[in-house]
Parts: sequence; C-alpha cells; structure tokens
Amino acid sequence: MGFFKIGDTTYVVFHDERYIGREWLYHAFFILNKELLEMELRKIDSIKNDNGYSGKVRFKEIRSTSSRSFTIAKSWIRLFYSELYRTCRYSILGVNLNNIDYDFFGTRGDRGRRGRIFQRFFEIGLYGSLRYFFPSGRVNVSGIFTDPKNFALGHPFYWRPIYNIRAKEIFKINKICINSDEITILERNTFLEVTDVLIGCE
Repeated sequence: MGFFKIGDTTYVVFHDERYIGREWLYHAFFILNKELLEMELRKIDSIKNDNGYSGKVRFKEIRSTSSRSFTIAKSWIRLFYSELYRTCRYSILGVNLNNIDYDFFGTRGDRGRRGRIFQRFFEIGLYGSLRYFFPSGRVNVSGIFTDPKNFALGHPFYWRPIYNIRAKEIFKINKICINSDEITILERNTFLEVTDVLIGCE
C-alpha cells in the first residue's frame, strides 16, 4: 500500500521535544503508515542487533563517536535519508521563545503557563505536519506516542488532553481525525528513539 493513499490509510505519530537553553523549543513528529510499522521496525531494530546493543539510544547521552550508540544513531540517520523517507515522514517545529507574548498564556505566577505554551505549539506542529504531508483529503491518526517528560510543573500533555485538540475546528474542517482521547506515554520505544536522534541532529 502506498504511503500517500489518503482516506483509508491510518497513520501513527511519534513525538519528541527539546529545549535548547531558555530560547528555543523544538517539537518533532515522526509519521508512519500503521500497516508498515512492523516492516519498518525490523529495519531499524536490525541495526541495533547487528551492533549487539539492546539499550536505549538517546542523542544527549552519546558521549563518544566510538560508542555503539553513536554507530547506531549514525546508521539510523543514513537509513532514514536513504530509504525510510519513502514511507515515513518527519518534521520539526522550532519556536523562539523570546518572540512570544507570555502574557497570552497566563500571568507570570501562573503555574500552568509553561504547559500551555508547550501544548499550543505542539498543536501547531502536529496540524502543520499532517497538512503539509497530506494536503488534501481525510487523514486518520490512530495514535500519538511520546516518552515521559520530567517537568517540575507536571507533564505538559496533562494540561490539554488530545480530545481538546481533536475538538478544534481547524482539525475538523481540514478532515484530520485523531482516533484517540489521549497521547500514549511509552517508557521505551524504538520509533521514539529514532525521533529523538533525528531532532538531536537538527
């Protein structure tokens, strides 16, 4: 089945984020055809297996170019740009936090302000990614996955669960259907590791 067959194809979205200092917030989205997940997973996992590595690959924890995690990350990037790009899509949204109006998201002492900023640009990045790659027709998303976030004020996605995003008119008008009430938190997932490596290389 072709990746761009719209309407009766279901996709899954893997998400990661990164703060660079206090100035930049990045949201990354790795979008895959649900029916091709197992096939793509075998390709990605084979690189880990070939390197005899079963641990979690995290970009920020790579310390040496001679480490197995570096070799795996480098191979994943090569795999994406040589092959996976045909069936998978990846996008990143960068936000210069110095340019936003913080008062729009709450007062200075509002403990929920950071979560609302995070969530608003997550929504913008998600919508923009889906409409960019699938500019017409219905888009079905069966699930959105991310890893645990360690924020002092709590998990950003708890502030506005996915059913609030799903209810937005812009998603309805543009026929983007998210068939889940919440974002799924995964402690460990290979696709999330790939997303982390891709955003780390930007």
